[in-house]
Amino acid sequence: MSVLLTLIIAATPVARWEWSAPGLEASCPSSDTVAQKVSSRLGHVPFTDKASRAVHVSVTKPGTQFVAHIDVREPNGAISGRRITAPSCEDLADSVALVVVLAFDPLNAPPSAAIVETPPPLPVTPPPAPPKATSLRAEIWLGAHASLGTSPSFAAGGRVGAALRIGDHASFGIEGRFEMSPSLTSAFGSFAPRTGLGLALGCGHWKAVEGCLAAGGGALVLTGSRIEEQSATVPVFVGGARVGTFVELTRSFGLRFALEGLVPFNRPHVVAGSTTLWVPPPVSGSVFAAAVWSP
Repeated sequence: MSVLLTLIIAATPVARWEWSAPGLEASCPSSDTVAQKVSSRLGHVPFTDKASRAVHVSVTKPGTQFVAHIDVREPNGAISGRRITAPSCEDLADSVALVVVLAFDPLNAPPSAAIVETPPPLPVTPPPAPPKATSLRAEIWLGAHASLGTSPSFAAGGRVGAALRIGDHASFGIEGRFEMSPSLTSAFGSFAPRTGLGLALGCGHWKAVEGCLAAGGGALVLTGSRIEEQSATVPVFVGGARVGTFVELTRSFGLRFALEGLVPFNRPHVVAGSTTLWVPPPVSGSVFAAAVWSP
């Protein structure tokens, strides 16, 4: 043991005893009780108020452990100290008594006696939070749109779609749309165009902003007089993109608004006789609004 407490005196050791446990009187033994523990181990009373040496013990409880600071003040003013911790004040008092006994008479303690300083408890680190599971949510929407460029004239129609929302930022879905244009009149008679398309969608979402890539196909159907039979139903293949916003009204219901641009891959010609009546422009555009339900 380090020479922390050196009150070894050849005859009867004499020191002044001071014990302080402010605010812990209900949990700790009294000063006289701890002094008696020392005297019982030594076999005599080593303390007197007139001694020039002093043993001062101050007990605190800064956390869950009781802490004793033992200071020995020598007549020449030198001070040495020791710090001991224990889970209870009673255990702390026993350890303090043993330290003081060993200081008075190292040979008095049994060979197995030892002062074990209890280390302060290690900080408890909470387990890491489990990774957040990716949420899946279905969406179904029904809406109306107006477009220009998918038919020989201005067209209006409706659309219905469904998608699987993956987490907060991605979704994949399908959409079907149907639209009609006013009848057109030419030197070759009148005809009414109708267009139906099916689209596959891959979308990204950031807060209320949405952006999608689309690709699909369908048919432009022409009914009327003097339209060549082979041109009455014209296949259409398109790809494009849309950008818009989603307004969430409740957890299960919202509104979607978007602008869309499509590029026809095959640009089918509408022919009557030997005359080409219409060729799709390089890009068609539409604006739409839809009600969205998330079950």
